[in-house]
Amino acid sequence: MPQNPAPDHVGQALDQVRDAARRYRAATSPQSRGAARETLNKAVVAAVRAGAKQVQVSRISGLSKAQVSRVARGGTSGRTPLPPATHLVDTLPAKDIVTRYRAGETTYQLGRAYGCSQTTIISILKRHGVSRRVGRLIELPVSDEELARRYLEERAELQQLAAELGVKPNLVSRRVAAAGVAVPVGHRRMDLPDAEIVARYKRGEPVQRIARSYGVSAPTIMRRVREDRARQRA
Repeated sequence: MPQNPAPDHVGQALDQVRDAARRYRAATSPQSRGAARETLNKAVVAAVRAGAKQVQVSRISGLSKAQVSRVARGGTSGRTPLPPATHLVDTLPAKDIVTRYRAGETTYQLGRAYGCSQTTIISILKRHGVSRRVGRLIELPVSDEELARRYLEERAELQQLAAELGVKPNLVSRRVAAAGVAVPVGHRRMDLPDAEIVARYKRGEPVQRIARSYGVSAPTIMRRVREDRARQRA
């Protein structure tokens, strides 16, 4: 499995981007500016490969996110010629991805692990002739009955269960339905202490904290608050 980059290593790489960007802005002649831009491009590539997020590199370098993305992939940015662009699917460890997928990980989990989209993972699997699993064939560490119990008895949200398992909510929904539980379309009306929620909100408690304490989303809390306001006006 890929290891998380060391924070100090990423920090050093970002410092090099910051220094290179400073030298680039200070350059005056076309020759020195071109050399400084080449140094900046190399620092950008090194930072992204070290594990820095492209949005971080963009902020520090003064380049747009699109420019950072092109430079990181080896594309041409600005007047400094760079090697031809390399497609993302060619830069990922395809053999490891195939092995992990065959071991039971989902395309969603692999996308998160390698910092790319599911579409990219699927492209790699197709290139290597790997048949994709669907719905019922994906193994989960808990049974359908346990998911259904948590959904009914603990009032756990599908999104919450999906986040815990590292899969998409629609997969959890199918498994809960397979256990004989009818999953309603749209938002489920949950049994929540509305009066207590409103009181905490009026005292100034952050919505996110209230939502976490009940295991629901912030929009759910705000919906209850708005409903209370509507009742007060009626």
